[in-house]
Amino acid sequence: KACLDVALWKRKTIAEARSELRATLRTALSGKRVDEPRDAYVNLAGTLMHRDLFSSPLWLSFGTSAFHLSGLVHDKLGLPLRALTRGYSHETGIEDGLLSRAEAAKVDREKFEFRVILTSRLSVAD
Repeated sequence: KACLDVALWKRKTIAEARSELRATLRTALSGKRVDEPRDAYVNLAGTLMHRDLFSSPLWLSFGTSAFHLSGLVHDKLGLPLRALTRGYSHETGIEDGLLSRAEAAKVDREKFEFRVILTSRLSVAD
């Protein structure tokens, strides 16, 4: 959708699309959700405890479009190129300036490893 907003409908600049994608990557890595309070607690048998944070996959769905990702890839302003390679982790997210060490320490990484998922409805022939 971001590619269409930039290239076809001119609703966003490439800088805005890069920034949104970077924010989405940060949210996926941190386990925090946009609509939840800063310090979310869970009531366990009358005791308030921090809820466990789990990273979620970053899903890039291309549907039937065939846009290049190169415009969205930027190590400091957009999607770091390393995020598209196998093994992108919270440590690499820290190195890329997406997370602080304190934020990364709060995420349960053993149960859910971070993944980037690319999907398309185009056939190989397309």
